[in-house]
Amino acid sequence: MELMGIFLLSLPFGLAILLGLALPVVFFYVSTSLTVGLFVVGVAWMGEMIGMQQPLISIGFNVFPADIPMIVLALATGTRWCFVSTSVRPTFVWVMLFLVFSVNLSWGLIANGSAAGVQARPDFYALVAAGYVMSYASSDSLNRTILRSLAWFGVAVVALCLYRWVVFYVPIPSLLPPEGVYNVDGEIRVIPSYSALVLGQLSVLGIFVARYKKSVPGVIYLVPFSLLCTLLLQHRSVWLATIVAFAVALMLARTQKSPFWQQLMLATLAVCATLAPMMMNSGISSQLSSSAQKAISGQGTVTERFNNWRVTIDLWKSSGPAALVIGRARGSDMRRIVFDSKGNRREIEYNSHNHYVNQLTNFGLAGFSLFAIVVIRAALGLFALIRRKSENADLAALMMVLLVSQLVYYIAYGGDVLQYMLLGWIYVWVRARFEIGKKEAPMSSVRRPVVDVLGRAS
Repeated sequence: MELMGIFLLSLPFGLAILLGLALPVVFFYVSTSLTVGLFVVGVAWMGEMIGMQQPLISIGFNVFPADIPMIVLALATGTRWCFVSTSVRPTFVWVMLFLVFSVNLSWGLIANGSAAGVQARPDFYALVAAGYVMSYASSDSLNRTILRSLAWFGVAVVALCLYRWVVFYVPIPSLLPPEGVYNVDGEIRVIPSYSALVLGQLSVLGIFVARYKKSVPGVIYLVPFSLLCTLLLQHRSVWLATIVAFAVALMLARTQKSPFWQQLMLATLAVCATLAPMMMNSGISSQLSSSAQKAISGQGTVTERFNNWRVTIDLWKSSGPAALVIGRARGSDMRRIVFDSKGNRREIEYNSHNHYVNQLTNFGLAGFSLFAIVVIRAALGLFALIRRKSENADLAALMMVLLVSQLVYYIAYGGDVLQYMLLGWIYVWVRARFEIGKKEAPMSSVRRPVVDVLGRAS
């Protein structure tokens, strides 16, 4: 018993020593290996989802599941930018966006203390994830690694959904969270909407995009599961983003290897195969029907969200000239009054449920403009590559589907680590394509001598 007591007393110290030894090793590999870095992003992203965005431990302050992985990633990103000669330096626009964030955070820490750091976590980690991917030179290897990582994230999300549905509906009370449900907005919504968005994106890419199926050969087998989970989770904003992504993929079908009607038939078969077993269950079909009716009629939280956006922008506009330029100081009081669809008056503190409103109020006009520049440059560059049917047109189509689904989703929710990572990848890839084009243009304008079969110039 004495030995057991000594062991239990020494266990926290042993774990602390192991963690101290492990962190430098992890830091080295994150700084030098994209695969390890993406694994760290996945750990942070999955950790927040599994932990239901609750603190992991409290040691005078709350430590969240994503904190340690993302801090390691932030240090690795800074190291790559400053000391690794083969890394790609950050673009001017991204540096300015990070500068706006840093000034705003400093203002918030001075004015509101540690509350500013807590409020700034999601934005900081999103910027870091994008910046890390931006530090790698664009290449086929980079593209394959990111696409395969996205597929593995999807597999992990599907597995988590199946596990939680089994635990809840069997049920197994000992494995349920203390609240008894995984989401207060709906029993079947066992994961947050930003995770469901990845499943919707994978469903579209797996059906339509030839390049994705080449990079991840087994992704077609994931499609029925990802599409099934997307429907069952009943996140209506994810439904909308997925539907728009389907429409965009159909419009871009000419860039793919398969004809338009063949792709449309494949999509129809996938949807029917997914819906058929659900329609046999009256409980599930009635839930889906109810969610669809609410989405079409604008019921549920739609009215409250519109009111929330208006009130949040009014609060930002009344916070002074500095807030207009760089956003409200982090940690500022977020309490505001809104009215729901029934006219009930409510006080809320959560964010605005709109990435564009969040960007405007947290980064000000300066940050919002910089974000808009990144998105517009990426979208126009992808469109140009697709239109001219370049050798990269199929990958550009894939990225366009991802980008459009993001932008539609952002109407109802904020950004997250994984979507910002994808945005950073898309932006630097487009930028690299046009830089290569500029370098090749002068050479193509030089007249090359015509050489006959005997090697004589004319």
